[in-house]
Amino acid sequence: MRAMAKYIELLLRSPRRLPERLVAVWIYVVILTMSGYACGPRQATTGVPAATVDVRNVCPERMEVFANGQLLGRIDSGTYQRFGGLLSGAIRLDAYAMHGDRVLTVQPELTAGGTFVWELVPADASVAVAAPRGLGRIEVENRLPHDLDISIDNEPRARVLAGETRVLDSIPEGDRNILAHSKLRHLSFQHRGVVPTNDVLRWIVDDDHSELTIVNKSSEPMILTVDLGKSERLEPGKQTTVGHLLGTSHTIEAMGLQSGRKYKKTVEIAADEKRTVELAGSDSSIRVVNETNDNLVIRLDELDIGRVEPMSSSNFTQISQGNRILTATAVRSGQQFQTPAQLFSEQTFVWYVSANAAALWVANLTDENVAIYMDEAQLTTLEPGESRYISQLNPGNHLVEAIGEQSRIIQSKELKLAPERAAQWTISSLLASIELRNNRKETLRVFVDADYLAEIPPGTTLTIDGLIPGDRLFEAWGKTSFRTTRTRMSLTENQRAAWEIVEGSATVKVTNLTQEMLEIDRFLANAGDTLGPGETAQYTIATGDWRITLLGMKSQHSFVRRVTANDGDTVEWKVEPLMGDLIVHNRRLEPVRVHIDDIDVGILAGDSSQTFHGLNQGPHEVSATSESGFVSRGKLNINADKPTNWEVHHETAGLQVVNTTYEELALFVDGRPYGVIVPGESRLFGRIPAGTHTVSSFGKRTGRHYEVAMTFHEDEVARWTVEAQRTVARIHNRRTEAARVFVDGKHMIDVLPGTVGEVLVEAGPRHIDIHGVVSLDSKPYVLTVASDQSYDFDFTELTSKVVVENQAGIPLRIHLDGHPVGHLPPNEKLELAKISAGRVLLEATAEGLDNQRWQRRLTLRNGHDEVWTVTGSRNE
Repeated sequence: MRAMAKYIELLLRSPRRLPERLVAVWIYVVILTMSGYACGPRQATTGVPAATVDVRNVCPERMEVFANGQLLGRIDSGTYQRFGGLLSGAIRLDAYAMHGDRVLTVQPELTAGGTFVWELVPADASVAVAAPRGLGRIEVENRLPHDLDISIDNEPRARVLAGETRVLDSIPEGDRNILAHSKLRHLSFQHRGVVPTNDVLRWIVDDDHSELTIVNKSSEPMILTVDLGKSERLEPGKQTTVGHLLGTSHTIEAMGLQSGRKYKKTVEIAADEKRTVELAGSDSSIRVVNETNDNLVIRLDELDIGRVEPMSSSNFTQISQGNRILTATAVRSGQQFQTPAQLFSEQTFVWYVSANAAALWVANLTDENVAIYMDEAQLTTLEPGESRYISQLNPGNHLVEAIGEQSRIIQSKELKLAPERAAQWTISSLLASIELRNNRKETLRVFVDADYLAEIPPGTTLTIDGLIPGDRLFEAWGKTSFRTTRTRMSLTENQRAAWEIVEGSATVKVTNLTQEMLEIDRFLANAGDTLGPGETAQYTIATGDWRITLLGMKSQHSFVRRVTANDGDTVEWKVEPLMGDLIVHNRRLEPVRVHIDDIDVGILAGDSSQTFHGLNQGPHEVSATSESGFVSRGKLNINADKPTNWEVHHETAGLQVVNTTYEELALFVDGRPYGVIVPGESRLFGRIPAGTHTVSSFGKRTGRHYEVAMTFHEDEVARWTVEAQRTVARIHNRRTEAARVFVDGKHMIDVLPGTVGEVLVEAGPRHIDIHGVVSLDSKPYVLTVASDQSYDFDFTELTSKVVVENQAGIPLRIHLDGHPVGHLPPNEKLELAKISAGRVLLEATAEGLDNQRWQRRLTLRNGHDEVWTVTGSRNE
């Protein structure tokens, strides 16, 4: 061989033509391959019986297995794997610990069609290890419209594409827990089944085909997600349908692209149900945390809403959403704190008020995660649509940056943080710009939504980039005259708007036709100026687009009008009173007399409703009395946009239900459905008529019925704890290994060798599995558990006996699953007892002749003996 290699080398170096040299290279490679010089395990060719290596890892760490230096695979601790398709003959196997310094090596002689079993055993192991278990397959059929990631016993195995059927090979036999996870919908499907030896376990993954239709009832486009899935844009008045949903609870989240308003709803859908959900604006709330040592007076847009004690917090509810200004004034020191508050639908804005510190409110309107940095130090991370209030910042000038997922700067800004105030910053990847032209005779300072943009000298043009799309208020203040020109523009994505700032003024003539005092917009008059009922006043404004607001001092209603003022114009505005309707619902069975603001408006019959028209918008008091002495009073606000409802209730009580069972319960009162309670939940149900009622619940999985008669008292809350009907199950572990106990697939306890463990098992059909921690032997029990008796389960050693007879005429060394078990002289017997049931491999080797070997694979059953007679023939 060396001479041939030398000849090829001389041929390559000789000045021959290129084709002859290429032929020489090909001959060289073929010779090396045929002579066994190529590295790695030798694979069997077509038609040649292949050898197999079974590797069982009982070491405490994960191991990497190599054959002739080439990686075969990785095996976790306590698992088994088969490697096939290897040529017979001598081979070197190495196993390296992935975490540690353990190295194991063996050089077996593989036989054609045979199997070599190698167990990776710790050096200090003193007991034999059970034989490897048989192998089967799992077939997964994915009927969902999206891909699934498959895990078996928490080990990722494969991805099954939408509509695909895939077979997973080499799965150890026995009870297996299969999990299918959809990243697109954030849904998981679980299946537990027994993988048979040399057979297939089939699983079809399907859903309930439920649908959810979301309608955008707001006046702005929004970004919508369902169950944290893929985001989509939904225009005003439009709808979208999400299909292939499971019959369970689903979370809808949305954010308005103009106002930043947030929406969040949780919807319960039954199997094959189609539901429609409308997203519209609703009230928000404010929580103020007072971290100072002074009482604080809280004002919202110049309206006093309450006080907060020192070192405490207060919640203010039913606040209209939108961009607002919060002001806190300390009672003793007179110190003022202020922050902009962008209030979202059904959300709570939290404001921490602390002395001598600044704050930053930041909102992420992009479609990716962004990291917020201030002066190159990271402050926080925001998900798409998320906003956050960051307090305890140092006052002064700072550079803030929003860094995207690809380490690119999405937006940066110079911010000046003032003590006791919060700056506001909104990040958007879809920006607009504006071209400003100063035709006035003085330098102008330009602001957008009260944020300073730039200075523009007379007669010059300046373009401002990086503006957030939406409805924006632009203001130009004269640097010398302080005269202000305003315009409101609706910026769209990637748009360049234009604003020409010119000289001029106009007049606004306001007539108050309401029955209350009006507080005048501070842009028209001095702060605190008012206009009485029937009065008329004129105000001078600069040319441009204006949004004028007058506040009713009694009703607290804002009268708003948009005005486009040209030079020399006079705009008249007659402020009309706003009227609304009140609908009174009498839920009692007796008539009641209704009073509105102490005015008797008539008698309302029992179980009926009546609408009262022409009420001034604003606060009113309403009451209802009956001849039986019942009195109900309430304070409410009449709204001109929609009718206001007020109910006269009959006496009702509440019910607190605690679910201690393992399943979801449906609640009924006198047969009427009231809702569901998930396992472990405590839920309050209201509006239950006073008196004695039958309260019942049904398990949605087992159908188990719970019922109790309860007496309810007016304005009191009764409590009912639904106790699961349980009994005791005792597990007697008579093995030398720990036993792991599962009930309906849920891990309950581990029982040490030679001890007894107890678990509480809920009554009903149950699947109880007991697994050996080391051997992985499984003993399943399927039974119907009764609550009036206890149960005992034995987990014993499954032992068999093997007798080996030596009729080969020579001394033999006997191995069981690769472990030496003794020497056997000619014509004698060796008895091997207390062997775990299952598949084992027996080997007999002639002493002094390692190349003369006999093998026999046996399947042992509990209590049955097997005999193996070794004769002179190797085909045992």
